[in-house]
Amino acid sequence: FRAIAVGLDERTLVRVTPGTTATEFAARAAAVAPAEGEALREAARAFDDVRYLDRPGSESRYQQLVALDGRLQQVRPARQEVPA
Repeated sequence: FRAIAVGLDERTLVRVTPGTTATEFAARAAAVAPAEGEALREAARAFDDVRYLDRPGSESRYQQLVALDGRLQQVRPARQEVPA
């Protein structure tokens, strides 16, 4: 999940600042990739479960994150129209 956040931040698609929560990141990322909104919210919940609630992760959740990361790597920034 952190790799997804760093990747989108490095590509300047989503701004991540110190203190950004997983839920905040998911909302920001969903604005850039609306089709992935539910997957991003689920990924944030999975991160919080493991990181803060001491719940075990699972192979299937990990694979979901890997697949989400792959899809998000295909997202391109919206093209800015330059006034003539």
